[in-house]
This record gives sequence, structure tokens and C-alpha cells, in this order.
Amino acid sequence: MKKIFILFFMYLTLIAYDQPDTLNFGYTNILEGGPIHPSSGWYIRPYIAEYYTKTFTNPAGGLLGGVPSPTFNIAWGIIEVIYQAKKSYFWNARLGIDIELFFDLYSKVSKNNLGITSNGAGFSDPYIGIYLQWDPVIWHDRPLFVHRFEFAASFPAGKYNKNFFFNPGNGFYYINPNWSATFYFTRHWAASCNLNYVWSAKNKKTGVQAGQAILINYSMEAEFIKNLWLAVNGYYLNQYTDTKVDGFSVPGRRDRIFSIGPGMLYRPNLNFSAFAYVYFESKSRNFTQGISTIISLVKHF
Repeated sequence: MKKIFILFFMYLTLIAYDQPDTLNFGYTNILEGGPIHPSSGWYIRPYIAEYYTKTFTNPAGGLLGGVPSPTFNIAWGIIEVIYQAKKSYFWNARLGIDIELFFDLYSKVSKNNLGITSNGAGFSDPYIGIYLQWDPVIWHDRPLFVHRFEFAASFPAGKYNKNFFFNPGNGFYYINPNWSATFYFTRHWAASCNLNYVWSAKNKKTGVQAGQAILINYSMEAEFIKNLWLAVNGYYLNQYTDTKVDGFSVPGRRDRIFSIGPGMLYRPNLNFSAFAYVYFESKSRNFTQGISTIISLVKHF
């Protein structure tokens, strides 16, 4: 019986990677606190992203299972629709609604001895948020600080099968209150952050409930050429409470990842922006460690 328990515990520790896949892993970064001239109306923001890794890590940061990791390659898209009110309703902030639809274009895992499989392409879980956007604080005729607070949640409506390691959908709902801010050192030099708290519900099909986590997107950006911002940016995820399986805490399943890389924003006018990011991951614990590329456009109507 003791041997069976030890083997069961090792299995629970090995098969981790519990945090939602649809968190904001660097999707938004440069000037994240809000535009210098926030406008009311509709915004459409399509994304296209690609991720590649050949490193799956264990709780100590070594290779998962002590064997070579498979390669994992995934591409996905996001359609984000935003509406921002014209008037300031709450605490001098504009009320906004944020809806994001995720879909995996392809998802492939090479043959491996770890039982890591992919459920392929398909629609993921919708993400819906309500936010308050404050106008910039102006100091000496230039922007000094701008910020936004959002309360968001994701619901399990996407393609999901508990028999696969990777799925387009998460299989559970989670809440994600987050705060975004940009501080301008000068008119052309700024620092931004997006601070997220993540609470996940229990996956009713597997009995797994991911622990609570903090996710931070960070960026240092400068307008080197008119309308062109270049940045050093990244993200850091740290799960700070244990994952639970059928209500019992399981040590050794806390996720962690750090990334850094270049970013670019081109904004020729107030109604159109183009973003591009590349992230190189490191310091992984219970997580994949690879390279992420994200491109997005923002159009205001």
C-alpha cells in the first residue's frame, strides 16, 4: 500500500502545468496603462501568436521525468473587442467592456515517453472583463501617469478532453482582476506594467484546482523615432499556493516562469497601432520553457 501511495504521489507531482493557458503572457505590454489620448467607442484588436519549446521542467527546474523533452509547437489567434464609454461614470474613470475569443490554429507535440499529448486545434474559452480607464495625469504639459483596473473572468466553453495534456480549452473557469499602469519619465520614455491575480476553480473532470498565482507583465519603452516605440519587456508568473487534487494540497506543483525580450509599437495616428513582441523564457519550474512571438493590431472606430 505504501508503494502504491508513493507512485500515486509521484504521478501527481509529475503531471503539473496547472495554470490557465489563456492568461496574458505578454499579449499587452508597451504603454499598457492606456493611450495618452483615450477615446470612446469601439476597438478591434486581432492577435496572432506562435510558441515553440523543447524543454519541459520539473519542480526543481530540471527536465521533466529526467528524460529529454519533446518539442511542442503551437499557434493561436485572438479576437479582442473593446467598447469604452464616452463619459466618466465612476471615480472620474471611463467604463469599458473587454471580450476576447481565443482559438488554436494548430498544436503539435513530438513523440515522447512522458505521455504528453495535444488535442489539436479548436476554440478556447472566452474571456470577458469590465474595466475602468482613467485619463492621463498631465504634468508640465506632458503625460505623467495613466492607469486602468479590470475585473475579468474566463469560462470553460472551449474544446477540452481530460485525456490530453494540451487542450484549446482550460476545462475550468478562473477570475483575473488586473491593474495596468504606465509612468512617463519624459514624453518619449516610459515604463509600464500589468499586474494580475489569478484564482482558478476546480476542474470537475480531473479534480485538479490550480493554486493562486501572480502574473506580471513589464516593459521599459522609448520613442526612438517619431511614432515608433522600442522596448525591453517580459512576463513573470509565480504560483504561490499549492495545487489541490480532490481537495487535497499537492506539494511540488507550483508553476513559475520568467521571460524577457524585445518589443515594438508603431502608432502612426490615434486610431491605429501595431505591436510586436518576442519573449525568451527562463527560470521555469513546472512549466515549458521556450520562445513566444506575438503580433497584434489595434483599430479604433
